[in-house]
This record gives sequence, structure tokens and C-alpha cells, in this order.
Amino acid sequence: MAKILNTKKLADSIREYSSGLVEDLESDGKTTGLCVIRVGEEPSDIAYEKRIRDYSDSIGINTHFLRIAVEVVEDKLGELIDDVNSDMGIDGVLIFRPLPGQMDEDILKEIVMPFKDIDGVTSNSISMVTSTPMKTEEEIMPSWLGSGFPPCTAEACMMILDSYGIDPAGKRAVVVGRSEVIGKPIAFMLLNRDATVTICHSKTEDLEEITKDADILIVATGKPGSIGREHVSPGQTVIDVGIHVEPDGKICGDVDFDEVEPIVENITPVPGGVGGLTTALLIKHVVDASLRFMIIENEFEEDDEDEDYYDPSKPIDDDGLEIRGKVIKFNQPKKDN
Repeated sequence: MAKILNTKKLADSIREYSSGLVEDLESDGKTTGLCVIRVGEEPSDIAYEKRIRDYSDSIGINTHFLRIAVEVVEDKLGELIDDVNSDMGIDGVLIFRPLPGQMDEDILKEIVMPFKDIDGVTSNSISMVTSTPMKTEEEIMPSWLGSGFPPCTAEACMMILDSYGIDPAGKRAVVVGRSEVIGKPIAFMLLNRDATVTICHSKTEDLEEITKDADILIVATGKPGSIGREHVSPGQTVIDVGIHVEPDGKICGDVDFDEVEPIVENITPVPGGVGGLTTALLIKHVVDASLRFMIIENEFEEDDEDEDYYDPSKPIDDDGLEIRGKVIKFNQPKKDN
């Protein structure tokens, strides 16, 4: 029987941090704002939107939901993103992906202001993920101190490993799924922590043999129950990224939990695993972005009284700035192979 990697305690601690910081910011006259952009009526997006609404409402974040018909033209969505960028009441923006096929996602995601990119969609944010190892400090909660934030789901996977003392270094890690949202970012994060990483996808041959050989198996196929007993072996840690609603209303993941749990050493549940932690991190990113905007505004007010504006798209020197909460430890990438 596997050890269940439940994230409730960790997610609760992040909620406590975020709620406290929202109160602190409000006491200083800074309201925290989030904008969620959803194109179409994808059931999983709608479910995630509801979780975000409930969470943000519970801790006092002003959340704006832009729901756009799937037929909307690309230029119109670009204009909406520009409006969000210029709205000083919005500190973070989340765009549900993938976008409809008629839209050029690569172009649209780059319109997002890096400082408001709370889910790691811009190239600026992803460059940090691909080049900078992320290590959670003991007893402190991570914040992303660059111009953007990492993709929340990939960050949640790394936090689960860290919180349960599962060090990726030297391990064989297999990521099933190659999406820009989850598969590729988590693969880079694992690689930067010295894991030997294999990425599998829909065209991978002999998938079962590859996944059975993993020490750490991260599943992001987007298909319920797609990983079963034939894909796993004893001693593995399995992290299930998927979340689906079955016809009877039951929540399930990409992994067939009943088949896999008796075999492996560690496994995340669905629900109670990656999903809840991802939502907690998303909201935390918004709150951290809100704090950063307040710091930037105060710096400009103090250092340049002649200026009545600031440009949030330009990074500032954060030396000496107090970033409350917990931080990510950045280690320079190793130069060897």
C-alpha cells in the first residue's frame, strides 16, 4: 500500500500566508486584483474557474472573469489582454490554455505583462524555469522573485516532492505529457534538480516499459485513467496532475488510482493532491505580484517625486527590498554535463 502524498496541510499554510498578506496590503491601501480569461466552455476550465472564484473570494481578492466566445477573433483577445495590462487594479492575469486552434497562442501569451504573468506563460517567465534550479527552502514558503512566476501546476509538483523529502537528484524521472503548460516546465525543473528526465507523449512507443523504469513518474496526459498497473512498478513515486469529472460526478485523475496505489511507494490522490495546491499557488502568485507592485510604486514615489507614473514592465533592483513570506533558493546551473 502506497504512502498518500496529500497536500492539504501545505495548501492550508499557503492560504494562511496569502490571506495574511492580503490583509496587510489592504491596511496599506493596496487592494489585490486578479483577472481570469476563459475562451469557450471547456468543462475543466469552468471547474477550475469556480475553485479560483471561491478561493479568492474567501481571502478578499477582487477577481474579474472575462468569458469569451470561442469564435472571438485573435485581435479582439489581444486588445482585452492589453486592457488588463493597463488596469492598475489588476495585479495578475490568468489565461486558460490551450486557446482555440484559430488563435496564435504563442503571440497572444507574449502580450501579457511579465509582472502580471502569474502562471508562467511568457517567454520571460519560462526562461527562468528552463535555466534556474528551484529549491524550496526548509520551513519557508516559496515566492518567485523574477519578473514572472513559474507555471503553478509544475511548481506544485516540485513542492510536493520537496515537502515529502523526495530528492530528484540522481533519480530517473519520467514525465508523461509534453504540454507547454505542464509537461515541458516540470521536465526542466526536474532536470535542473539533477534528475535524469524522459518526456513521453502520445507517439511514444513502448510507454509501459519506460514508465515502469522511472523512480519518479509524473502523469499529465489529460486522459482519465490512462496510466494503470501495467505502467508502474514497486518503489516509484507517482504524481497525478490530471483532474476530471466522471459522468457520476466522481473526481478522478490521469492515473487509475485503484490499480496503481497498491503497487507504488508514493502517490498523490485526486482530489487532495496537485489540484488544490495549484490553486493555492496561483492565488499566492497574485498576492506576491500585488506586493511587488506596491513596492515598485512606493519606490518611484520616494525616489522620483517629479514622475507621476511608473512602468511595471521594467524590472527593478530588488536589493534590500523586504519580500515577506518565503522564498525560492536560486542556485546557478551547473556548467558540467
